[in-house]
Amino acid sequence: DRGRVSQLSICLLGSFDVRLAGQPVTNFSSNKTRALLTYLAVEAEHSHQRVRLADLFWPDWPEKTARTYLRQSLANLRHILPDSPTSPPYFLPDRQSVRFNPACDHRLDLVDLSQALSGAAIHPLQTADAGWLTDLERAADAYRGDFLAGFFLDGCPGFEECQLLM
Repeated sequence: DRGRVSQLSICLLGSFDVRLAGQPVTNFSSNKTRALLTYLAVEAEHSHQRVRLADLFWPDWPEKTARTYLRQSLANLRHILPDSPTSPPYFLPDRQSVRFNPACDHRLDLVDLSQALSGAAIHPLQTADAGWLTDLERAADAYRGDFLAGFFLDGCPGFEECQLLM
């Protein structure tokens, strides 16, 4: 349903922008918390081991300290993105792993762009029709710039590598 506004909107093309019920979400505890949300949302089809996430975002810290920082970042995310009683939760955590819930009420601009480009690709160029043009317009609307333009994390080479690949 393209006309409906999702409860949670995550825009990663261009500058980082997260909105909840249309309102900007700005009270992230750190850029690492923003990056954690980004990673979990982009990789929502997988569950992520907490120890791996801690190492990805706090690679130079002892494991216990890194896991504490991860718990704090996840608590911040759950505080600023509270679950709705009428929708599946945004996060699916357990003691060993955490996952962004792909079934929650959300919109991710990367998915919008991918779907629009896939739709345009199924139309042969020689028979381009209104559907093809609509898909290309949707792709142009979704693309606001490079992935996480201007977003940097010091001391997180693993995330920087992921950022380059996304």
